[in-house]
Amino acid sequence: MPQDAVTTFRVAQDLHQKLSGGKINKINQPGKEELIFSVYTQGLGTHRVKVSANASFCRVGFSDLAEENPAVCPSFCMLLRKHLSGGVIESVTGIPGERVIRFTVKSYNDFMEEVEKELTVEVMGKYSNVFLTENGKILGTLKTATLEESSKRAILTGMAYALPPAQDKTPLWEESAVAEILLSITGELTETLFNRLKGLCFLSAQELAFALKERGFTPPFTPETARKGASLIATFFENAPLNPCVLWVNGKTMDFFPFPYRSLSGTWVFYENLLEAQNAFYTKKEGDFRFSERTKRLLSVVKKQETKLNRRLSVIAAKEKDCADMENLRKKGELLTCNLWQIKENTDKVTLPDYYAEEGATVTITLDKTLSPKKNAEKLFKRYDKAKKTLLAIAPQRAEAEKDLRYLDTVKSLITRAEKNEDFVEIEAELTSQGLLKSTVKGKKKGKEPPVKPHRYTVNGFHVAVGKNNLQNDTLTADAETADVWLHTKDYHSAHVVIATHGKTVPEDVLTVAAEICAHHSSARGAGKIPVDYTLKKYVKKPTGAKPGFVIYTNQKTLIVESNPHENLKNG
Repeated sequence: MPQDAVTTFRVAQDLHQKLSGGKINKINQPGKEELIFSVYTQGLGTHRVKVSANASFCRVGFSDLAEENPAVCPSFCMLLRKHLSGGVIESVTGIPGERVIRFTVKSYNDFMEEVEKELTVEVMGKYSNVFLTENGKILGTLKTATLEESSKRAILTGMAYALPPAQDKTPLWEESAVAEILLSITGELTETLFNRLKGLCFLSAQELAFALKERGFTPPFTPETARKGASLIATFFENAPLNPCVLWVNGKTMDFFPFPYRSLSGTWVFYENLLEAQNAFYTKKEGDFRFSERTKRLLSVVKKQETKLNRRLSVIAAKEKDCADMENLRKKGELLTCNLWQIKENTDKVTLPDYYAEEGATVTITLDKTLSPKKNAEKLFKRYDKAKKTLLAIAPQRAEAEKDLRYLDTVKSLITRAEKNEDFVEIEAELTSQGLLKSTVKGKKKGKEPPVKPHRYTVNGFHVAVGKNNLQNDTLTADAETADVWLHTKDYHSAHVVIATHGKTVPEDVLTVAAEICAHHSSARGAGKIPVDYTLKKYVKKPTGAKPGFVIYTNQKTLIVESNPHENLKNG
């Protein structure tokens, strides 16, 4: 991605324009590698500045994403609050040729003397880090240094700050050295530019190669074309008109750019400045990542519980197998009782007529010869009684486990049908209420995510509501009028769908559309013909103690439809 020295330098210029003279009001550290600064600038209001040293999302810029702060403030955040809270940002600068942005902040020390501190952010993928320095000395870092890093570069508290070790690469503006590189090229142009020139990511090197080839500057270079090519390289990014944008390819954001790279194809979306383009790109990228991670986490919770339930069912099945012969135990006990008079003492087996089988059939019974025939019969009856009691005890356990598995299927269906992060809020609340997910709330309200609302449609004047999760399904069904029409897929997990009738008869075409929407919001989505039951809400009941989303209904009729989202009818 073009979070290279070229783009980083321009981001720093935008930040300076927006933040210079701004006062740092708040500092938070929502994540291990993320910092949020609330900066008030007169005339422009408050900016939410995000500094990230995360390998996948490293950057300095603005952010709109809501993030929850930890219950205990991390030590580096406390250090920043001590030194920078209330400070005024004098400047934001980019280091030429480096992926480094430096904030110079004027604040006051414990003796109310004016001092100057620097916050230096190295935007270098997995090596990204944040340093707080004063008079060139390191006061603290966001990430602690490994032994390997410390051996290459001193980044310990109290030591002098130095830029990352220089790479064996040539700066873009050193035209004579760049010309020598061009003259020596024997392989692919893009690869050479990327490997030999300082501060370029691969996409920027590719764009440079495209510009060179467009002007006829291609290997093998002559001294003249090398000189002209080096001159072009030295000024290419600096002279390119700033036109910030984000590139979309196949419906996904590829990256943000200071101007459209002509070497790339896709859909370009333009923004007023580079900070807005960067914010839009990372909002989408981080949002998608959080959505993916949240989906995996919730599915993992469900799978873990499914594994426990299946293990419990396996134990129950083993017990049922042990009890499978209980009727045979009872039969043998009765046969012994009927023939006690003819069974000799101290015998280990006996063959008796089987009154329960065909005439002339016999059965051989193994005996404990240390016991009398009567005691052997009593022993068989005791085993029979124990097996009978066991079956009676585990029958409700099996029913409960199977019911819980069916419930988890509905939750799994809801998780896989979620469309955005907000859809998980009530699913998580539901799992927490069922004891499947630990609450992360400790003495304060969690997060700032917007409230989850059901899907709403207008179909030929009728309002149709669709639940997004089990809690919402319960609320929709409970709040519906008795004459409203209620829909649910037959034999599949789906959302509860309610057509508000207001005493009117629902036309067939409205029923069909509602059924198609119901099929779309079901686990059978895309399965071809899907049966959807519909009935009046008055025939829908929720049993006492039932799991969220579970109801029973009667007097239903069934429509066979194909799933259809009907997005054109959606109004919420």
